[in-house]
Amino acid sequence: MTEKQRLYCDNLLILNNSVEAARRAGYSEQSALKASHNWIRETREASLYPEMFDYVQKRREKLSKSYEVTQDRLVAELAKIAFTDVKDLYNEDGSLLDIKDLPAAAAGAIGGIEYQKLPGKKQGVLHKIKQLNKIDAIKTLNQMLGFNAPEKVEVESNVSFLDLLKQTSVPKTAKRSGKKQARKKRGRR
Repeated sequence: MTEKQRLYCDNLLILNNSVEAARRAGYSEQSALKASHNWIRETREASLYPEMFDYVQKRREKLSKSYEVTQDRLVAELAKIAFTDVKDLYNEDGSLLDIKDLPAAAAGAIGGIEYQKLPGKKQGVLHKIKQLNKIDAIKTLNQMLGFNAPEKVEVESNVSFLDLLKQTSVPKTAKRSGKKQARKKRGRR
């Protein structure tokens, strides 16, 4: 594997976009487009460059093990974002829970907290809580778990496709009369 190919593979791991990975590795626009179709394929057997395929697979496995990234852990983190109720962030009196008292699921759904001191007679602290995007988390969960995958349906029929076409074709006289009506509407004869 060349240095340029290795750089492409490293960028592919970061970007998950083969065209952009090829551009960043220094390939021309035309070669970058070729990369998206030919270089890394779904299986090693289908890949035109099995050594690149192996390199990407090994790097993914190493990264996954190093950071303990598993599908279960990804689903759990996305579920926190998707299903945490904003009410879990507050005490019964409506005041915001102290950050150390937040339930783990609620804390995992927070993208950031801002504190701002209020000046004047109404002294206090304004809390702005940014919750991570629930819709994106739900979409990602749907995709990961295959809930929106199309269902495969098998249909058996004794009728051929050509027979179906013959049955549904419009007679020539009907086609002509339709054209005449369209001409009349446009003011032509």
